[in-house]
Amino acid sequence: LCIDNCANNPSSEDDIILRLAYPKEKDITVAPAFIVIGGSTLSRGLTLEGLTTTYFVTNSQQADTLMQMGRWFGYRKNYELLPRLWLSEKTMKQFQFLSQLDEDLRNELKSMQMFGRKPSEYGPRINRLPKVSYLKVTARNKMQRAIEVEGDYNDYKGQTTAMFKDEGIIESNYNVTHEFIDKLGDYDNSKIVNSFNENSYIWLDVDYNTIFDYLKKLKYPVENSVFSDVDFIKDWYKKHYDDGELGNWNIVLPGIKKSTGQDKFGKFTLNLLNRTIFDETDPRVMHFGSINDPKAKKMDIDDRLVKDFDSSDNYKIHRNKANAVKTPVLVIYVINKDSEVGDTAKSNNGKKRINLHFQHHVVGYDLYIPYGDETKHVNGGKITVKLEFDMSGDIDEE
Repeated sequence: LCIDNCANNPSSEDDIILRLAYPKEKDITVAPAFIVIGGSTLSRGLTLEGLTTTYFVTNSQQADTLMQMGRWFGYRKNYELLPRLWLSEKTMKQFQFLSQLDEDLRNELKSMQMFGRKPSEYGPRINRLPKVSYLKVTARNKMQRAIEVEGDYNDYKGQTTAMFKDEGIIESNYNVTHEFIDKLGDYDNSKIVNSFNENSYIWLDVDYNTIFDYLKKLKYPVENSVFSDVDFIKDWYKKHYDDGELGNWNIVLPGIKKSTGQDKFGKFTLNLLNRTIFDETDPRVMHFGSINDPKAKKMDIDDRLVKDFDSSDNYKIHRNKANAVKTPVLVIYVINKDSEVGDTAKSNNGKKRINLHFQHHVVGYDLYIPYGDETKHVNGGKITVKLEFDMSGDIDEE
């Protein structure tokens, strides 16, 4: 039993400070097992050989502190099935948010590099959304040069991965979607050249009120952050639409080349998607894990407008290359009510998948709001760093 904290001075061996002293091989008569208990020093940079089980009970309200504590996550080679990590539901959600925050920041840096922006011209922005107010980016005394900038929902993305099992709600979402598509009228595929939207349908320049009126008629569990944020997004969006920062929406209705099911939408037929759910005991809600197609948020972009076209680019880079920085996209997924588990998708992260068996096709959606016109940002929801220094190397004589 080892205690690792600031009150226990580490031992010294050959002028090397040992915070944890493992027995020498010659002294081992039985296989040793260690139970190590500690706080800040244990969770910030100590390597534990042969670590298999961790109880992570430390709470933190600061993202940078929590991320430091997560540096020891990982598996020992050839022992991948043995390690276990135990943590609270709140801490798990905080780590999930941190992972997304980190990915968003990396994507933003890539975008700025693509546009040739210098670090002296652009302070990278970090999300600070209301729904994760329980987690601060860092301590207040480390944010002297931080400023709030526009962007509550700039670069916002989200999909409905949880849906109700209730047949009445499934039917309602399906009928609302049919009515919505009918009102959109003829699709605009003929107006663009696109390498990704075969068997899919596109509508361009759709009024944002039409979009949000449709979304508010749908019914999904509140655990979908994108759905629970609809009212906030609309209020925020209106301000930036009126300010000219963002424009109208494009809509994508993706279909697949080969389908076991089809559905009629007015004058056209859609090849339905196949998506399956996790085998869970929840009687009210089903979970898909993910419903989106990586190509779907590129289907509304005209290839002729894309600079240095590369089919492997992710949708953000692809849209930026086409200068679609003011055009959000809504992707509506119509999932076959009789979707079946394929041979290659029997499980996900240890969770078994099962077939769908409903009376009506299941509808979900995925949306993306780009950065918009950054020169017209007017209020705050992200933070960046205040840049007032000269990075040219020149010394101000005054």
